[in-house]
Amino acid sequence: MCADCNKECEIPFKPSGDRPVYCKECFSKRKKGSPFNANRDNRPAERDFPREHRSDKRGPEKRQKPVKKKKPFFHLRKKRT
Repeated sequence: MCADCNKECEIPFKPSGDRPVYCKECFSKRKKGSPFNANRDNRPAERDFPREHRSDKRGPEKRQKPVKKKKPFFHLRKKRT
């Protein structure tokens, strides 16, 4: 039963009892007049605080050791004379 118009209505869930249930018509009326939609246009367009950068959150960077290149094994052989 709708909490606004008291009309019988079918709902796709089992009501818990702690929140009101509305029929399709009353629900759509409430949705249009929702305070969430009204406040959307009242937001400031720009931020009035500095934006954080991801690099600010990183810890100190670790230095990597230079990669040692291995010489091919044939350079280790002694030359025959």
